[in-house]
Amino acid sequence: MPATSPSTTSESRRPRSRAPARSRRSSSRQLSGPNGRPPNQGTTLLAGHVDYTGQGTGTLYDLYRVQPGTLVYASDASGHVPRWRVTGLTVVSKTELPSWVFAGTAGPRKLVIVTCGGPVDYVPGYGNTYRDNVIATAVPL
Repeated sequence: MPATSPSTTSESRRPRSRAPARSRRSSSRQLSGPNGRPPNQGTTLLAGHVDYTGQGTGTLYDLYRVQPGTLVYASDASGHVPRWRVTGLTVVSKTELPSWVFAGTAGPRKLVIVTCGGPVDYVPGYGNTYRDNVIATAVPL
């Protein structure tokens, strides 16, 4: 995805979330539309590590602290920096990642930021992994 890490005013050992095959093509390029202009509908999904063994905390480490009303800035490859206002923060089990995070070009314009969180579980044959996903949603300003 051609975007830098989001910053806000306010985990994962290995990646575990996967977009449905039908949305992989469209939902990963929504910060900028044609000619570098922002699209007027659809979801931009940003997913990243909360931390990583041997590398420390990640950009999304404090996502769980974001409150509704917080401003978020995320630049795209062309240098455009849209502003977003957080409307909600949700924590769900990784096994229950909601399909609406993969909405792609359909529906109202929003930003969805996903990282891992919650307690760390040991999974035999896999190792340590965070149990939950932390999901912040935001609307453009």
